[in-house]
Amino acid sequence: MPKLILTQKAQSNLDKIIENIVDYTGYELSGIKLSNDLYEKMELIAFMPTIGRCRDDGSLETFCRNYRMFTKLLMILFTLKP
Repeated sequence: MPKLILTQKAQSNLDKIIENIVDYTGYELSGIKLSNDLYEKMELIAFMPTIGRCRDDGSLETFCRNYRMFTKLLMILFTLKP
């Protein structure tokens, strides 16, 4: 299975989103559950990078709970071992 790699900016953005959810709900468990759900969806996208609905700008749109996620396929690299 492909390995999910996040940039520092992406990780920082996710951390801020989770922090905002915890602040809003007042429950740390809400942030943990959302974080787990988001990472599961990102792992699925890493496994099947073309899933989602195509948008006019070329990005793909998918959902995790009620949160809209946008992805853009840049390049798929793989190596075949003999």
